[in-house]
Amino acid sequence: MIGDLVLWAAIAACFLIFYRFIKAHIAGPVAEQAVTEESLMLPFFDYKGVIHCHSVYSDGAATFPELIDDANQLGLDFLITCDHNTIKPVLDGWEGWHGQTLILAGEEVSVDAGHLLVFNLGRKMPECNSQAAINYANQYGALSFLAHPYNLKGAWKNWGATGYTGLEIVNFVSMSRRKAIQFMGIFSLILFLLCPSRLEHILFNNRPHRELKKWDELTRVRKVVGIGGVDAHGFLKIGKKKYRWPRYYEILQAVNTHLLLPEKFSRDDKRAKALVYEALTRGHAYVSFDLLAPADGFQFTAFSGNAVALMGDHIDLDEDKPVKLAVSLPPGRKGIITLLRNGKVITKCHGSSLQSVVTLPGAYRVEVFGYQAKLPGGFYYRKQPWIFSNPIYVG
Repeated sequence: MIGDLVLWAAIAACFLIFYRFIKAHIAGPVAEQAVTEESLMLPFFDYKGVIHCHSVYSDGAATFPELIDDANQLGLDFLITCDHNTIKPVLDGWEGWHGQTLILAGEEVSVDAGHLLVFNLGRKMPECNSQAAINYANQYGALSFLAHPYNLKGAWKNWGATGYTGLEIVNFVSMSRRKAIQFMGIFSLILFLLCPSRLEHILFNNRPHRELKKWDELTRVRKVVGIGGVDAHGFLKIGKKKYRWPRYYEILQAVNTHLLLPEKFSRDDKRAKALVYEALTRGHAYVSFDLLAPADGFQFTAFSGNAVALMGDHIDLDEDKPVKLAVSLPPGRKGIITLLRNGKVITKCHGSSLQSVVTLPGAYRVEVFGYQAKLPGGFYYRKQPWIFSNPIYVG
């Protein structure tokens, strides 16, 4: 008995030492002096939000006032809830501006093939199969996204479906579950209990290989918009018991989706809502882990003659006019920038910007990684995802 206590005390001490070390040396994308080259910024405005959050209207722990309070404290520009099979938050009037955060309410619809996030439908989705649900959303001008497509529980099954807007390329709960089944995931869970806020993405955040591989496969054929979801419930279920953990304030920091809007956010509820859903439809968005470092100001643009394209846009490729792709990180930041075409790496660098002239058609997107921690002697430990852009479609 005493031996067991000594063993567990030693393990706990090791965890605490490791936690203190990592907390003291978290690096994030390396800071540098502000870039002096001419900015490639287009007249678009970058707004940060969170998508896929559950409330007491379905199986979440938080009320809407609690969600609103957390969203305002975190400085979120928008928050889209996705309660299961209900639009009651819309009917009860929760959509609109609450403080500095625009609250919108979507629906996570259960269908035969998995779960579908539906935005801006304005009516209850009838019970139907996955393709019929997508068609119904399109009929009424709504958006539909495949939720947690490779989750250990509730993975998407109908990859022959057509017409959906996009998919969650990042889902925090999916990543957490995959990590937790690994041996070291147990230790990560203990560390997360000790230090839930700043380190949660370090413990559970990895590149979502399967989601990105499928996304690249899909975007070779047509435009498919990628978003990030936190899938927050506020409960941890162990056996038949539910424990109110992690806090919404913590998990709402896990994954961000940034939108590029052509104008400043209107304080008019209807106009602001239209701007959000138009940006998501167009794919004028990127997914980021802002806990690693603020991603505001990230740019990925394409130029050909007088034509300019943003993430999610198409740009023509002419023999006489090659397309120039330009990546710029937020001012004062460096990272590992990778440019991919149809899922294959074509170039990469460590720095604050990347430019490449391309002559082949395809879906071009960007991944940016930072470093998890700075070790003694100036060395950096473990690169970690920071930004995933939506593709620019060249051809």
